[in-house]
Amino acid sequence: MEDQNAYIVNCFQCVHFHVTWDPNFPRACKLFGFKSANPPSVSVYEATGSVCMAFEKKDVFADNKKQPPPKYYG
Repeated sequence: MEDQNAYIVNCFQCVHFHVTWDPNFPRACKLFGFKSANPPSVSVYEATGSVCMAFEKKDVFADNKKQPPPKYYG
């Protein structure tokens, strides 16, 4: 039996992932437009049997590059 976790992508690193205010469905995918109790990639895998092909790794520091570093006065 193959390990299912090898086929699940980390939604927390995807540009399409966002957190909702719904306590029953706290995770969502902006691209596919659905909310889930599990990470969206798990729902995609369960529904299609294949890895989420919409995964795009986000640049964590993209917003910080647009802003100058804070000035420290000391």
